[in-house]
Amino acid sequence: MQLETYNSPYTGIWKAEPNGNNRNLLFQFQPNQNIVNGIAADEEYLYITVQEVDSITYQPKKLMYQIDIQTGEAAELFSFNANDWLFGAYEDNLIILSYDSAEKEFAYYRYCVTNGETEEFFRYSATDDEKAPVTALNGNILYLVQPIGNTKAEVSCINLKNNQKLVLCSEIPFFSSETTTILDFVDNKMILQVSDTRQQDSKLAKHYQYGIDLKTGEVKENLLLIENGGQAEFINICGAYKNEYCVLSGYDPQTVTLFDDNGTAYESSIYFPVYAFITKEDYWNGSEKWIAPIDLTKGG
Repeated sequence: MQLETYNSPYTGIWKAEPNGNNRNLLFQFQPNQNIVNGIAADEEYLYITVQEVDSITYQPKKLMYQIDIQTGEAAELFSFNANDWLFGAYEDNLIILSYDSAEKEFAYYRYCVTNGETEEFFRYSATDDEKAPVTALNGNILYLVQPIGNTKAEVSCINLKNNQKLVLCSEIPFFSSETTTILDFVDNKMILQVSDTRQQDSKLAKHYQYGIDLKTGEVKENLLLIENGGQAEFINICGAYKNEYCVLSGYDPQTVTLFDDNGTAYESSIYFPVYAFITKEDYWNGSEKWIAPIDLTKGG
């Protein structure tokens, strides 16, 4: 599915095959509408936050739309408050993040699409951005990285089907919510990146990356690094298959011929990404034992 943002009359959501062929307009916005905040989807519907400007008062309002992926039929589910955002979705529930200005807290709600009921399941203080929890939704589980000291954090999760909270691990390095990121969920692990930027000199910043097992809470540190533009970066997991990962293992500099605005040819170096397979054991042990590197610069 492809989202177009060109000017009216073509502004809308377009449905297409993965290769871009057979594009069809699924939903068209009105001139006073545009998408804001997040987008969520399940197998049947697309959920979007639409900002609509009143043609008389010129006041904006946020609306939640449910769009049938097959027919494009749209239904308005509810109106957002100014401080509400679509955070995610699971099954027939939408997760809404809301700012409570009276209590100076952020709260998470679930909205059931089937019956229209809402229920709060988590909130935290908004008075200290650096100590706020880092959150991410994976299926029906909300994962939290919450500081428990000056340089440590606890990783926990809330099962949204029964509101039960489980602590996965503690003593994870933590320096600020602004420098802590849940990158992905891969191979039943949360990939967490933490940076220590307390030094004024950015060259002295330290970066850490961990894989946290979602069942056992076991923590593995990613020690594999590659150089990119003179800077070290983590070798991230692109995909998992049986006992192996596919990773970006490095960059291959190659000389290519380019042309400037006057049509004059010149040579330049381009760094092509190189992908490879590695066993899961070697990856988490920090061993660069690549299996069958994949050269994307060659056909076949």
